[in-house]
Amino acid sequence: MDPYGDEKYIMKLAKDYLELSLLLHPAAVLCQGEPCLTYQVARGLKEEGVKVLAACSERIVEEKERRKTSTFVFRGFREY
Repeated sequence: MDPYGDEKYIMKLAKDYLELSLLLHPAAVLCQGEPCLTYQVARGLKEEGVKVLAACSERIVEEKERRKTSTFVFRGFREY
């Protein structure tokens, strides 16, 4: 994804992702990533009556001898 993409670019990508997703007739879609694109795709899916989900995780940080280790543990889904 182009970090310099403008609003037109995001809207085109969102339209493409939305069309591809709807071809699959999903009961639900996990939608995460670049915030502006995620918003547009999630909005479009919801308008079509598709449940839109985000994954929820817990970050566990351990520090030992000046070294940090982060572990992410999946905890479920949250609906948009």
